[in-house]
Formats: sequence, structure tokens, C-alpha cells
Amino acid sequence: MLAQHVSKLLHLQFATVITFLVSLLLTAGITVTVHHLNQEYIRQALINSAQPEFSAVIASMSRYQYGLFEARTAVLSGGGKDVESSGFYAFSKTLDLGKNFPGARGFGFVRRVPHAALSDFVEEERRETWPDFSVNYIAPWQGEHFIIEYLEPQHVSTNAKAIGLDIASETQRREAAIKAMKTGNAAITRPLALQYSNSVNHNSFLILLPIYLEATIPKTENERVNQCFGWAFAPLSIADIMQSQRFHDPNLILTLSDVTDPENHETFYHSSTETGLYTWYQDSDILGRTWRFSISATPAWLNGLNLFSIPGTALIGTLFSAILALLVNIAVSRTSDRRRLSVEQSKLTMIVESSADAIIGKDTTGKIISWNSGAEHMFGYTRQEATGHYLADLIVPIRLQDEEVTTLKRVVNKETIHHLETVRRRKDGCELQVSATVSPILDAGGDVIGASTTVRDISQQKENEKRIHELNHNLEQQVRERTAELAGLNTLLSTVMSATYEFTIIATDLNGTIQLFNKGAERMLGYSEAEVVGKVTPVIIHVPEEVEHYSQQLSAEHHEKINGFDAFVYHARRGLPEQREWTYVRKDGSRFPVRLVVTTMHNADGELTGYLGISMDITQQRQAQQALETARDQLLSTTQTLLTASKTAGLGIWRWNLADNSLEWNDLMYSFYDLPPSLEGNGLSLNHWESRIHPDDRVMAIQQLHDAVSLHQEYTPAFRVVQQDGEVRYLQAGAYIERDNHGQATRVTGINLDVTEDHMLRGKLIEAKEQADAANAAKSLFLANMSHEIRTPMNAVLGMLQLLLKTQLAPRQHDFAEKAHIAAKSLLGLLNDILDYSKIDAGKLELDNQPFNLNKLMEHLAIVMSGNLNNKSIELLFDLDNQLPPDLTGDEMRLQQVLINLISNAIKFTEQGEVVVKTHLLSLTQQDVTLRFNVSDTGIGISENQLARIFDVFTQAEASTSRRYGGTGLGLVISRRLVEQMGGELAVQSTEGKGSDFSFSLTLPRSNKTNWHPLTFPSPAPKTLVVDDNPVARALLEHQLTTMQIPATSTNNPDEAIQLIAKAAQEGAPFDTVLLDWIMPEMDGLALAEHIRYQMNLAKVPTLILVSAANHADLPDTHNFPMLDNVLTKPLTPEQLFNAMNVGRTHADAITQPQKHRLAGVNILVVEDNPFNQMVISEFLTSEGAHTRIASGGEDGVRAVLSGRKTFDVVLMDVQMPDIDGLEATRRIRANPRFANLPIIAMTANVSASDRQNCLDAGMNDHIGKPLDFNNVIATLSRVLGRDNTLPLAVPGNTPGFLQRTGGNTGMYQTLLNAFMPSFISLQNELRSACQAENWPAAMVVIHTMKGTSGSAGLDKLWAWLVEQEAALKTADNAGKASLFATLPDEIEQRAQSEYAALMEQITALIAQEKEASHSDTETTLPIGEIIQLLHRHLDNSNMEALEVAKLLRHALAEQPELIPELNQLIQATDALDFEQAKHFLIKIQEQAHVE
Repeated sequence: MLAQHVSKLLHLQFATVITFLVSLLLTAGITVTVHHLNQEYIRQALINSAQPEFSAVIASMSRYQYGLFEARTAVLSGGGKDVESSGFYAFSKTLDLGKNFPGARGFGFVRRVPHAALSDFVEEERRETWPDFSVNYIAPWQGEHFIIEYLEPQHVSTNAKAIGLDIASETQRREAAIKAMKTGNAAITRPLALQYSNSVNHNSFLILLPIYLEATIPKTENERVNQCFGWAFAPLSIADIMQSQRFHDPNLILTLSDVTDPENHETFYHSSTETGLYTWYQDSDILGRTWRFSISATPAWLNGLNLFSIPGTALIGTLFSAILALLVNIAVSRTSDRRRLSVEQSKLTMIVESSADAIIGKDTTGKIISWNSGAEHMFGYTRQEATGHYLADLIVPIRLQDEEVTTLKRVVNKETIHHLETVRRRKDGCELQVSATVSPILDAGGDVIGASTTVRDISQQKENEKRIHELNHNLEQQVRERTAELAGLNTLLSTVMSATYEFTIIATDLNGTIQLFNKGAERMLGYSEAEVVGKVTPVIIHVPEEVEHYSQQLSAEHHEKINGFDAFVYHARRGLPEQREWTYVRKDGSRFPVRLVVTTMHNADGELTGYLGISMDITQQRQAQQALETARDQLLSTTQTLLTASKTAGLGIWRWNLADNSLEWNDLMYSFYDLPPSLEGNGLSLNHWESRIHPDDRVMAIQQLHDAVSLHQEYTPAFRVVQQDGEVRYLQAGAYIERDNHGQATRVTGINLDVTEDHMLRGKLIEAKEQADAANAAKSLFLANMSHEIRTPMNAVLGMLQLLLKTQLAPRQHDFAEKAHIAAKSLLGLLNDILDYSKIDAGKLELDNQPFNLNKLMEHLAIVMSGNLNNKSIELLFDLDNQLPPDLTGDEMRLQQVLINLISNAIKFTEQGEVVVKTHLLSLTQQDVTLRFNVSDTGIGISENQLARIFDVFTQAEASTSRRYGGTGLGLVISRRLVEQMGGELAVQSTEGKGSDFSFSLTLPRSNKTNWHPLTFPSPAPKTLVVDDNPVARALLEHQLTTMQIPATSTNNPDEAIQLIAKAAQEGAPFDTVLLDWIMPEMDGLALAEHIRYQMNLAKVPTLILVSAANHADLPDTHNFPMLDNVLTKPLTPEQLFNAMNVGRTHADAITQPQKHRLAGVNILVVEDNPFNQMVISEFLTSEGAHTRIASGGEDGVRAVLSGRKTFDVVLMDVQMPDIDGLEATRRIRANPRFANLPIIAMTANVSASDRQNCLDAGMNDHIGKPLDFNNVIATLSRVLGRDNTLPLAVPGNTPGFLQRTGGNTGMYQTLLNAFMPSFISLQNELRSACQAENWPAAMVVIHTMKGTSGSAGLDKLWAWLVEQEAALKTADNAGKASLFATLPDEIEQRAQSEYAALMEQITALIAQEKEASHSDTETTLPIGEIIQLLHRHLDNSNMEALEVAKLLRHALAEQPELIPELNQLIQATDALDFEQAKHFLIKIQEQAHVE
């Protein structure tokens, strides 16, 4: 048997092990396959990552080659072989190495000098260029020399030292130069160390481009060697080049090597000092040499690939092998188990057969299917007789047939029936009492297929139970009777115990062990009944010291030893009453006093059985008694104290008893009323008191006393008393009325205080205050009058200084005038503050509540306050609530004044960080808006001591603040008073050294002129990325976008921004818009925008919007920086941001829309030196949809084209310009092959055939005559650009000639005409200065400019006359010029003013007609008086709305021609934002128009 078991066990283990080993082999194969797949994936990922980096480096090398082409052009155009330093220096001015050629130290020229001509060359260089010029050698050399003659810019690195270096004296440089010369192509050296560089590493190069005598490259090698006179070259630093490429994945290692020589590989760049894995490389030809680009991975990069884990695969395979082996083990084990089950079933059959109980099996119909030997013995039927018969027919009596049916039903429902006592019939007919257990038999599916019945004979058991039942019945009857008696007693006792819940009832036996512990005891003591009954004595709830003391007392009294429990029951045991106060101890240790009564308990025979203790908590009684005693003591003490205090304080104390009308007075009362103290107790009554009261006060004092008694009113009168000598004293009285339980007054107790001296002092103070108020009112009136009187001449001084600054002044004079202007403005601001304060102080400042737009106010505030930043390293930011409706009603000027004061202070006292202006909606109804303004900063802060007086007049936080930052201290006072007058309160919170936060809340009525809803971007909103290194600005911008339902992501790192954009593009969800801060530490916004647009190769380039502080003087624009789509200035309002995002959103759609403008999408460069002409041309071209860039001279125009930073479709080129004329500028542009086909159109007043031919010969495509006719300009541009959809605008036949050229656009022409006169006046001043100095060439230039300006402005008569004058001056000698110029300036001024006034009157009338026609069906405009009042308010507030209101006023007064000159001057002043001058003209207009 044992051997058989061991054999089975070995068989089981063998199958399991074989299965496990086979699975492990399969796992090993899968692991090897996964390893090979990982290797291939890594290789492909490296290739994908390397290709963009390799391509960028190759492209960079091509960029330097283009730079050499430009340098070669500069040499050839600057004299060729005889090029001079000035020509090459002019070329260097166009270079921007950091932006266009990163890594290049400069561009230069190497001259080829034969050894025999060396001394002549050195001498010539010393004579013409470098007095100390000398030739330097890297190594001794006597052959042909290749000497660096120019290297610009010289201030960069060691470029100046390199002048004169003979590069032929070093093999590598010489070989590269010769190779370039022979091939005609650019060549690069092997890696080398620059001669004058601090680095000794061979990580630099020279690129050399040969220059030949002819502009073209000779065809044969011999010709190239003979004609080459030098090379354009550039020294390069590979480290700087790679840094500019921003190889941004730090987990990849880039290596560059020169492998031109297969036997000598030179590595010249490593991006990391680490050793990489899985290196992949690519060889590329770089200017005739072979470079190897190698890239390898770091473990961190490999981790980012999410490769299949080799250990993980092996682990999973091993686990799978173990599980499979386990399953095999389980299958083999189950086979063995089934064999053992068969053996066990055989054993079970034997057990059933040997059982003395009848075990019967039947199917669900009740038919017998099994019948054991116990059933044969019990019922007398053999197995053969019983099997196949129904059990009900065989052994169930007829009366119990239903029982059998019910049993079968229950079994079929899977119910087991236990111990069913019933009767069954034997074969011989007798019946047996049996106990049956019936259980269902289930098949493998759980269905009932029969029943198993176990039957036991219980006849003898039933007989015994019957006899026991009879005995129990008799005993139970006796128990019931006794129990009834006890139940009555228990009920009575329970009732008593329940009724004593507020008492402790504790019963003990004779030994003191507790036998009863009621609910009251449990509640008071914290013990449960189970914890004490039968276990402890009452000693545990007593204080041991009390028990010991009482025991000693009893022992002494009765001369016997008494202790412990006996002390509680000693008197009760002897039949004496026992009642005593004790201190009980609760279970938690707390104590409380009780009164305990102890009695004895006896049984029915009178025997002592125990003791009963009943106690009551007397804590409240003790506390009441103690409180009563304390109150008594306090009353005595208080009474004594009051008596002492009354004497000290001079209080007269009295008591009036209403029952008998008697009075009780202290000594001072008799003194107050001048009555003898002998009246005390001798009839002193209320009549004595009434007799002394002044007749005028008597009725009042008596009536108030009776009202206090009967009406429950306070009694605090002040009245006079008259003493016997006639002296009048003033008394202040007070009283308390005592009442009974029914509320009836019983007694009045009161005091009197002599306040005669206080009354007299108060009268003097009132008189002094009235005098002070009168003096203050006089002071305020004086300040107001003086401020008004001083402001009038101050405005005149400011106006004169502004006019003075517009004249020709020497630099020193201009400096003096400008400083005087600044000081005058500062003084005027101080006067305004004093006037405001005096108005507020005098209560004369009235608010002018008008509808206004909060968004416009904040936009204007941003413009005004940004100029106050003064290049500080701080940012002014807005955090404006998008849920706040903008159209409100209030005093816009005063609200802006408060905000300007607060923001100015914040900027003044902040050196770094930010100033944040925040609005927050507090509540909103249909009628009103409650909002809070906060102005917070990160400045110097205010200490707690200084906060207490920060709002005092003429006070700053400390004296040193005024000395350091300036100011009068009036700003905050005025702001607080204004906020209070608007219904708010100005508050401040500040921490010294961390900054301040000023805030105020206002409730303003809503303006119902518009239907407002919060700014919410329509779906789908553009996915937006915010890039800003300032965390506060970044968070505010992201918050604004979120409130507009625009999904936003932010980062402070340009490198991370590039990664986010690339990742989003790869995932198919690119960013639609990127908001870029300009000034950032590592990479500014312009560089980042250029990288995104030109280097990332995105399928969809996002809209790029630059966001920067408005105080930057050189703020970029989209014309000069084409990589930008828009430029916004901080601080931003939500509306500005919303509009900018909308523009960016619709830009792509606009491309597909029909063109509404004739030049839509055309990029035009305008080269024009006349500022007025620049504005005229730009206005027109922009109105037609063109993108215009202005170049102010010929050289500027050439640089704009050749730099390649912006691609132009066409160039409009003025011919006559002061630096280089348009013909020369065109030749320089055409010298670059890239711009051979760029359309260039000449603009000149010379329209002869020869002039036109000169333009064409210089390389221009067409010619436009001045003054420009813009329909002709459109036609010419369309012809040159090949556009056929630019038909001329239809202009009515009656349109004046000056409007014909602008296509009838009256609004544009009026704008140009407004700008003409200031420009022309400046030219007149220049002309007079030139004539006075007899500088006739300068005067001729001014005359020419005047001619162009007048023609562009439509002053045709003046233009024609100037054409004649210019022609006469050109042919006159100096004497003739002097004669002509003597009267010319005055005559020009007279003609210009006359024609200008006529044109202005004519255009004003035309515009009025247009507006009248367009508004014929609408409401009439505002009255003139309201327009003037509105304009005054906008000018005082420096509000940009003044520009539109000024034009509205000119339209309203168009029918008064005598006002036209002043109206035009008003428009010119507002357009120039000279609001002070505009106020001066407005006052003159108001006086002449007689408008109040």
C-alpha cells in the first residue's frame, strides 16, 4: 500500500516538472524575440530624433555661405580689388550676428598678396587705413601670402587683433583657401583653434569664398587661379553654432566629427560629457569636407521610449510556467481523488446497512428505492417486499396520508425536515411512535431526484415523557400560586424604586455587601448594578478620611472600637435614627455632597436581614447657600465702595420711598440743594427737592421722574437748581426704579452730579469751534480762489512752453525748456490737488454722475499709467472680473482720479515685482452693481505705526519717503474723500517690506443702454498656450482665458513651450494660439516666435501674439517682425484679450473670404524720407488692405530688403532722398540675385521720358508721378503684381479734384489734412532757419520737401507754384537765390494758410453733408453745450474719447465758418494728444460761440 502511494506521488511530480521545464523554454524564446524588437525600435527612434537636428546644423552652414555671398557682393560693389574700408564697413552695419549668423565671429576679406609685393601692400595699408598695420604669422612662411585685411565687426571678440594675420602661414587654412580658389566654391577648414581665441580646443573653422576680378566665376581652374584676388571669409565657433540651434533634448548626446581623412577622425563637438548608448551616425558633405553626425542615447531617454521590459517578459513567462505546472498538478490530483471517493462510498454503504435506525430512500413520487436492514427489523418488511412500493401505502396510516404528501412537497422544494414526530405502521398492523428526518437527494446539477428518510423508534421515550409531564404539571401549579404572590410584592417594590430616580437607594446584607443598587444610584455614582451587587460594600463611594474621622468620633462617644462599614449602621443597628451629610465619590473620582438616611431591614419573623441607605444630592442646596452668603458679602462690600466712590466722585445719592413720599439724602445732596442736614429723618420730602429746581426746568424734571416711574422710561435729566444766595448750579441726574412682583414701583434710588464747570467749558468750546469753522471756511475759499487764479497763468505758461519746444532750439535751450515744462506740469498737478482738497474740505465738490464704460476707463488707465513705469523692472497688471457689466453710471473722472492716485503711489513705491489692479463683482441686480477695486503692489510696504496716519493731510508714511520719492501727501486724502463721497470707504492692508493693498467698494447704478453678457468664446474655443516667466502675470492671463471658456495651458519656460507645442502637434490636437511674453531670461518672445514659425516645421502654425509691457519704447510691431500675428500691451483688459483672440481666430477664415480691399494681403515696402508723405501713402495703402512697412531713406530700404526678415511683394521707391537716392538703392538691391525679380516702382515728381528711362535703367519696373493719384497707384501695382481684380473705385463726377486721388474717401482725407499743417509749419521753421544762415542747399531740400508734402495733401495751387519756384531756384546763382529766398518763406506761409483753410472748410462741409444724409432718419445730435461740457470732462481726465468728441463738436459747429480755424487747431491738438493745448482752444471756441 505504501509503495503504491509513493509511486503515485512520483508520477504526479514528474508530470509537473516536465510541464514547467517546457514552459520555461518557451519563455526564453519569447524573451529573445522581445530583445530584438526593442533594439530595432531604439534604432528607429534615434534616427527620427536625429534627422531634424542634423538638418538644422546643415541649414545653418548654408546660412553662413549666404553671408559670404553678401560679403563678396560688398567687396565687388565697394570697389572690387580696390575695395576700401568704408565700403566694407558699410556692409558690416547690415550685419546682426546674434540673430542672423549665430556662431560667426564676423565677416571679413582676405587679400591674396604675392611675396614680392608684401612690403608695398603693408606700406599702402599703413598709409590709407591702419597706421600701425603689420603682418602676423602663425608659423614662419615665405610663400604667397593670404592676409586678413578686413574683419567686421571689429568690436566683437578678438576681430581687431586678427587684422594682418597671414592665414597662408598655417597648412590647414592655406589648403582650404587654395581649394576654394581652384574650385570657385566655398570651402571650410578642418577643425582648428582660432589664433587669437582663449580656447585651445580644435572646435572652430574658417569658411572661405573666393572673389574674382570678374563678378562671375571663371570656367577653368587656371583662369580661377589667375583672377582670384582674395576671399570673403568668416571664422565660426561650433560651440556657439550648436548653442543657437538649441539642441533641446538633454537625454540625447550629439557628437560632430570631421572624417574626411579615413585614418584620422577629428571630433570637435560633444553635447554632453556622458557616454551614450546605441550610437547612430550619418555622414554629410559640408563645403567639401565630410562631417559625421553621431547621436546616442542616455538611460533616461531609453526609459522614455516605454520599451517592452525584458525582465518583465521573463518574469511573466516564469509565472505562466508555474501556473501551468500547477494546473497539471491539480488535474492529476483530481484523478487520484476520484478513485479514493469510490472507496469511501463503499465504506458509507456498509455504515448505512449496519445502522439500527431505518434508513429509507424514495423518489419524488414517494416510491421506495432503498431499504436498509434497520428498516427490515423496525417494520417487518424485507428489502424485496418494500422496494418499488409507495411508502404511503406500506407504512403510513390512512389518517396521516396528507402528512406524507406535504412532506414530499417540502422535500421537492429542497427543504430538510428535522425530527418529525409521527406514527408509522408495522407489517403486523401495530403502530409505532417514531422520529423521522427527511432530506432531499440532489443530482450533480442541484435538482431534487428523491428523498432520504431516517426513522427512529421513540415509543419508550414517549412513555417516559408522559410520566414526567404529569409530575411537572402538579409542581407548576404550586409554583404559579407562589409566583403570583411574589409578583405583587415585586411590582410594588419596582414602583417605589422607579419613583426614587433622584435618590440613591442601596441595600446591604448584615456584612455590608451591596444587594440592591437602584437606577438613581447608577445615575449619580456612575457604577452599574452588575459592578457592585454582591461584590463590594458602600465604603467604595465614601471619602476614606470622612469615614475614618466619623469612626473615631463614634468610638470616642461609645467607648468601643468602631470602623469601616459599622460606622454607617451603628445607630440604626441599635434602633436609633441615622441621618448625616456625607461626601460621595463617583466612579470617575469626582465628589458631591449628599444627605444619607440609614435604616434596618427585617424578614417576616422580625429577624435583622440587612440595612437600607437612602441619600439625596444636596449640591444645589450647598451652592445656593454659598451664593447667598457671597451676595451678602458683596452687597456689604459694594455698598461701602459706592459710598466711598460717591464721596470721591462728588456724587449726591438719594432714595425716594413712594409709600410715604419720604426722601433719604447723603451729605452732598444737602450741599447741592443748599438745605440743612438736620432734615434727615425729620420730614425731608419730594417737595423740598422741587422747591430748589430752577422755575424754567421744574416742570421738565418732575415730569421725567414721574414718566420713569409710571411709563418705565429712563431718568437722565439735566437741570438747574437755585441756591438760597441766588447762585445757579447745573446738575446731571440719574435713577434706578425698584419694583415689586407685580411691576409696581416701590422705591427710586438715584444720583446727582454737579456739572456746572463742564457746562461752562462746553459753551466756550462751542464758541471756539464756530470760530475755527469760520476760519477753515475762509481758508478753503482762499485756497480755491488762489488755485483758480494761479491755474490760469500756469495754463498759459504750459502752452507757451509747448509752443517753444516745437521751435528750433539749441540742445541746451531745449533741455532747459523741457525741464521747465515738466516742473510746470508738476506744479499744475499740485495746484489741482490743492483745489480738489479745498473743494472737498469746503463741501463744494459735487459728483457728475454720467453713463460710462468701465472697460474703456480701464483701457485708458492702462495707457496713462504705463507711461509712469519709467523703465522700472515691474509690471502693471489687470485682474478684471469678467462677470462685471461694463456700462455703469457714476463720476468717471473722479473714479479714474482715485485709481490714478492709487496706481501712481504703487508704482512710485515699488522697485520690482508687479502692481495689480483688480475688480471683483460683489453683488448684481437689474438696477445696481456692487464692485470692489483693489490696487496691490510688492513695494516697500507700510509699518503698523505709519498706517494709523497714512490718510492724514500733507502726510506720507515717513519724512524720508517724501525726500526720496517726492509728493505732497494729498493724493490719498483726496482719494479717501472722493471714495467716501461716492458711497464707499478706502481701506489699506500692508506689511512692511512686502507691499500694500488699497481697496474700496462702490455701489453704482447700471446703464441700460446695452444688453450685456459676460465675454464667452464661441465653441470651439481656440486651444491656447501662455508663455510668461512672471508667475503673477501668467496666472492672471490664464485665469482671464478660463473665464472666457478658452482652454489654456501655461509655462514659464520657452524650452518647455516648444516641447508642449511639438507634443500637441504629434497628438493631433495642436495649439491654435500662443501668447508670448516679450522679455524672458533665456529666450525672449521674438526668438521663441521665430523658432515656432520657421524652425518647428508645424503643419499648422498657431496664431502668435506677443504680450509685453506698454512702457517699452521699442515695442515690436507685426510689420518689422513678420513672425508675429499680433502685439498686445500690458496691462490687458478682458475685452482687449477677447478681441485679439477673435482676430486670430478669424484670420484663417478671412483668407477664404472674398477680398473687400483692392490690395488685400499685399506686403509693400515704402521707401520715402518725407514723414508726411509716409503717413499719406501708409494711410491709403492700409485702407486698401495692404501690409505696409516704411523705410525712412535709401539705405534703410536696402537693409529692409536684403535682411530677408520680411518678404515684400513690391517696393515703392522715392527717387530723391538725402542719403542715397532711389536709383542707387535699386542698384544695390538688384546686385543680390535673390531680388532680381522683386518689383520696384519709382515715385518722383520728375515725369520726363529721360527720368523714366533712368529709373528703368537702374532696375526699376515702373514709374508713378507725384503728387500721387491713388487710383493710378492701384492700377500700377495691379499691373506689376499681375492682379486683375483691382478695378478703380467709382467716384462721382462732382467730386472735388483733391478727393479724386483718394477715391472719394472724405474721412481719410480729413485725417491727412489735419496732420498736414503741423508738419508744414515745422518745414517752414526749417526753411526760415536755412535762409537766415544762407544755407541755400538746405533751403532747396526743404523747398523740395514742401512741394511733395503740399501735393500729397491736395494743395494743388501751392504745389504748382512751388514747382515753378523750385525750377527758378535751380537755375539761379547764389545772389539770385538770396533775392528769391528773401520773400519766399512769408509768401509760402500766406499761400499755404489760405488754400489750407479753403480746403478744410470744403471738406468739413462735405463730411457734414454725408453725415446729414446718413442720419436723416435718426435722432438729432447732442446740444452744443452738452458736447462742450463732455469734451471738457474728457480733456481734464486725459480720456482718449476726447478725439471722437472733438470731431463731433466740429460737425456740430460746421455752420459757423468763423470757428473753422480754431476747430481745426482743436482737432490737431487732440490728435497729437496735447490735451492741455486742446483745452486752450476749446475755451476760445466756447467764448466765440457764446456757449455757457
